[in-house]
Amino acid sequence: MTVYFIGAGPGAPDLITVRGQRLIERCQVCLY
Repeated sequence: MTVYFIGAGPGAPDLITVRGQRLIERCQVCLY
């Protein structure tokens, strides 16, 4: 299993990288 942290830094919550969006779209488990 691989763990990714996406948008863990300061800033607007709606600013997400394209890679981050792709990872979220295909993940099996997402912890918010």
